[in-house]
Formats: sequence, C-alpha cells, structure tokens
Amino acid sequence: MYCQTVDKPNRTFKRGTIYLEPEKFELLDSLSKTTRIPRAELEREAINDLLIKHKVLKPTKR
Repeated sequence: MYCQTVDKPNRTFKRGTIYLEPEKFELLDSLSKTTRIPRAELEREAINDLLIKHKVLKPTKR
C-alpha cells in the first residue's frame, strides 16, 4: 500500500490509497457534497468506527 506522511496543524496524517467499488465511491462522493464534509474526513471517521467496533482503538470522549 502506498503511504505518505502529511503534516497538518496539530496533527500528522499518513496518506494511503483505498479502492472502492464505483457505486460506493459515488455514494461517498455524494454524501461528501451533501454534507459539505470532505471525503477524507468521512473515510477517517468510518475507519475509526471500525477500529472501535473491533476493540483495536478506544473510543474518545466527545
């Protein structure tokens, strides 16, 4: 998997590539446009939810 570190204010991200079925990509893109939340942020939220579900990551207090 391709991975690159990206520094943002107060956070460091690693860039990776994911492959989605065209239909799911279109749904995610549409959701991003409707909610005005960037696709990358939606993807990070989904991955966090998956890691919490499988008890690999502890939930954070909001």
